[in-house]
Amino acid sequence: DPHRPVVAMGPPTDVGLYGALIQMGVTDYLVKPVAAGVLGDALRRAEYADRPEPTSATPCKTLALIGARGGVGVTGLAVSVAWGLAHEQHLNTVLLDVDLQFGGAALTLDLEPGRGLRELLSHPERIDSMLIGSALTQESERLRVLGDEEPLDGEVALGADGLTALLG
Repeated sequence: DPHRPVVAMGPPTDVGLYGALIQMGVTDYLVKPVAAGVLGDALRRAEYADRPEPTSATPCKTLALIGARGGVGVTGLAVSVAWGLAHEQHLNTVLLDVDLQFGGAALTLDLEPGRGLRELLSHPERIDSMLIGSALTQESERLRVLGDEEPLDGEVALGADGLTALLG
């Protein structure tokens, strides 16, 4: 979406990738490893980048952190950002961990993963605030985690409709 700011992270040696990302409209490119202050500054710049105002009646922002492959540290980064938003910025925050089998967001916060995310994603027509609330695990007054812990031998095949309905 051209109206969504994107902050990318990568190695310092790939100048070609940096140029291509900037041409595609990436807001900022950070060289790994990234210090907390540098990441915070980049996210603030991205938040206030020239873009249309949201049209939703509910003042809500979505921040997506996506790793290029497993093991790059996105879960740790997502937990840190969510914790900072809740505890340092005093914002009500929900950390959604969509890795149903290997998701470690709840475990990183020393929480028992909730149950119900798969149900929410599998049956988007049933999503309501009560069902979402029952699937959340509360870390603190302002931070809640929505994740699941599915068996490794189970098949997890979910479509985009459930995630779209949940985020809506």
